[in-house]
Amino acid sequence: MNARKPWLAVLLSVVSPGMGLLYTGHGPAAALFAVGPTATLTLLITTTVFIAPDLLVPALFLGMTGFGFAWVTQVVWSWARARTARQFSPAWYNRTWFMLFFGVVSYVATQVEAGAMRLFVVEPFIVPSEAMAPTLIPGDQFFVIKVGPAAKLHRGSVVVAQFERRPEKVIKRIIGLEGERVRVNQGIVELDGVPSPTTPCPDGTCVIERPAGTKGWPVQTDAQPPNQTWTVGHERSFLMGDNRGNSEDSRYLGDVHGDQVVGVATVIWFSWSRESGVRWSRFGQRVSP
Repeated sequence: MNARKPWLAVLLSVVSPGMGLLYTGHGPAAALFAVGPTATLTLLITTTVFIAPDLLVPALFLGMTGFGFAWVTQVVWSWARARTARQFSPAWYNRTWFMLFFGVVSYVATQVEAGAMRLFVVEPFIVPSEAMAPTLIPGDQFFVIKVGPAAKLHRGSVVVAQFERRPEKVIKRIIGLEGERVRVNQGIVELDGVPSPTTPCPDGTCVIERPAGTKGWPVQTDAQPPNQTWTVGHERSFLMGDNRGNSEDSRYLGDVHGDQVVGVATVIWFSWSRESGVRWSRFGQRVSP
């Protein structure tokens, strides 16, 4: 008959959720806290991506709050059970070897689940350069959706992609679609010979470009390279940065196949720079129209 040590129950709970409850003899609750919070968070995010992608940030905040509450609950519960377990008969699942096995399996399962989410459902990215200004600026952090209706590619979508001639992932906007002739005249796009209508931005630092069938987006058109015409290939897209004079995109690297697109950018969930600190006004701004 061995009493359980409260400090050890807390330590085990902190190291691996559920292990403290396993140590104090509550196997079912240990299993629930080991897999339940992560599975619930995964289900919540995946459901939101398919049904209401605009609510991804609130859903993530809600899910992480619930995850934190569950984590604190199992720590406190483990401590309370250890304090009251003055006489305790260890079962097979209280043995050291099984608790080590439990911790390893829980950790691996959590990492696999998180990795699958990033690989197939949604992934965070950080803006590294001015190439997408003013829509995205360095320090903006946003989510890229990879499945569901919100991941469907269309003109105007801001995407993360990989060019065949450039290994790193880049953030650009889809401008030209399969079979279209794209020309950039003084920074303004022409599609099949039709110039995109433009209006000045309210602050005068850019123009709103509105290709046919789109709501438009702000672009900076200064310091342009020589005009040229490109024809978009089969099942490919022509990508450009909104900062037309400071973007290495399809004008230099060629168009991209659909398989080279990682996903569609949705909403800014955090923004920070060393000079200005946290930029609260950018929180929640939509990226793709």
